[in-house]
Amino acid sequence: PFSFSIWDFGGQEEYYATHQCFLSERSLYLLLFNVNHGEAAVEELKPWLNNIALRAPESCVLIVGSHLDEVLETERGTVDRLLETVAQIAHTYRNKLQIKEVLAVGLKNRLENVGLLKDAIYNSAAAYTVKGQPIMGQMIPASYYQLDKVVTNFQKEVKNNARDPIMHKEDFKNHVLQLNLDIQEEDELKTATLFLNNVGTLLHYDDRSHNLDELYFIDPRWLCDLMAKIVTIRERNPYITDGILNTKNLSFILRDERFPLKYFEQYLTLLDRFEIALALDSRRILIPSMLSEKRPA
Repeated sequence: PFSFSIWDFGGQEEYYATHQCFLSERSLYLLLFNVNHGEAAVEELKPWLNNIALRAPESCVLIVGSHLDEVLETERGTVDRLLETVAQIAHTYRNKLQIKEVLAVGLKNRLENVGLLKDAIYNSAAAYTVKGQPIMGQMIPASYYQLDKVVTNFQKEVKNNARDPIMHKEDFKNHVLQLNLDIQEEDELKTATLFLNNVGTLLHYDDRSHNLDELYFIDPRWLCDLMAKIVTIRERNPYITDGILNTKNLSFILRDERFPLKYFEQYLTLLDRFEIALALDSRRILIPSMLSEKRPA
């Protein structure tokens, strides 16, 4: 049997800009669309496929149409043609992604094709390879497994407010050394960190801008929530006007005592890296996803 760590990305358009920060290799992606929305829903698959192909190339993807149980038997031919269109789009990504399956399921009023989906997930995971090597069943150093368990315990402490969700490089390194794992050298720590990053246990960005590479986000969900505060709906973040955020209002948005303000520059670098927020000057920050769709007069 396989064990999966599951991430559910919010489907609201406001959050699209943040998703790319959490896409990693060695992941199996289920890309869903509502079959009742027809061609429009199919078109919305393309930005997701492009994003995954860019941020996590050669990842394994299943494309799943939902709400099949709401489609009348007399209209099932329309769904079949829709799936054929999706399959044609998937074929254009054959050199970028491993798209194993295109299918439709019903989950709301009655279950349809759930068994097929389960089999597709299992078979895709079993056949998933990176650089010719299988992902599932791959041998990893025992030290990586032990470090993964330690970081998972750190996350529990974060939830209980017993630990900050961000660790500085030196703190993280010292913790690893104290564990007496077979991770002693800088290169070994870097490789172990990359593995934990790829499996979604922690987030680390190898970017030296403003020393971003010195931060280890040991609770990815916390970082996800923090980013969501920037690009969320106006009711939760009323400080953005025409896509512009005044820096003096950031303190109102980042109301988490666990966020060390000394890492503020690194946080802005992270937002800039993924084009979530771009500093215009010392007073203004542009949030592209919050710009009005209407052209200025």
